[in-house]
Amino acid sequence: SHGLGGFLGCESGVVISGGSGKVTTRGTICSPANPRFGSSPGVSLAAGGSIANEAGGSIAGLSGVVISGGAGKVTNEGTISGAPGGGFIGYGVSLNSGGSVANQEGGSISGQFGVAISGGAGTVTNHGIISSAGGFPFSFTAGVFLSAGGSVTNDKGGSITETSFGASYGVLIRGGSGTVSNAGTISGTTDAVLFDAGTTGNQLVIRPGAVFNGAADATAATDSTIELTRGTDAIGGIGNGQFLGFNTLVADYGAHWTPNGANAVGTMLNDGKLEVAGGVPVPPP
Repeated sequence: SHGLGGFLGCESGVVISGGSGKVTTRGTICSPANPRFGSSPGVSLAAGGSIANEAGGSIAGLSGVVISGGAGKVTNEGTISGAPGGGFIGYGVSLNSGGSVANQEGGSISGQFGVAISGGAGTVTNHGIISSAGGFPFSFTAGVFLSAGGSVTNDKGGSITETSFGASYGVLIRGGSGTVSNAGTISGTTDAVLFDAGTTGNQLVIRPGAVFNGAADATAATDSTIELTRGTDAIGGIGNGQFLGFNTLVADYGAHWTPNGANAVGTMLNDGKLEVAGGVPVPPP
């Protein structure tokens, strides 16, 4: 159903039930944002399936995309947006049975939660913009929220942000082990990245050029590692303000990193080159 660039003129989105669905669009799909008018997501697949929003495409609703009842796959080169209304939460993309989201260069996904994946491990790859508007009625919000573990890759030029008031996170991972790989920018008012309590074996992969606006925090998690990849850059605040609660620091082969300022980590595995400017104290066992 075609709308007028936002929610004016929207009637109903696309709903597929009774079997796995597949939607490909480069036009406009929208559903009214206000639940009083019978709002549904822009696209809803009730038995799993895939959605490809191509360049120039727009999907909008109370939530932009909701896939449940089976694993979901979303590929986005256009705009997907969710706008909260009537006390309901608006998701950009919500996958309720696990799955994957690939936000390509030029793609934008936004909502109170930009991307939320539950009911199974999630995989998010971002080359574009994923953002969260945050706020009422939820007690916390996130640009990307994986509630059953999984991985987030934010490539060079990619941006994942949640900068509203209250408890807000760029990336929040719960319910299973998580991997976050960053070569772009991840921002959060509370934390840029949080590996929450109960997660274990987490990995924060930092690639040259990565920016974290806010801390990367694994304090409540178990057995978490920072990996510095091949290339040249500097890093500071390990165990001291910027990167918290990580047990192990790994420098990959071909990595040339300078740890600046005061840093502290339990175990260091160095296959690269750490040119220590401030020092990385390694406590005795």
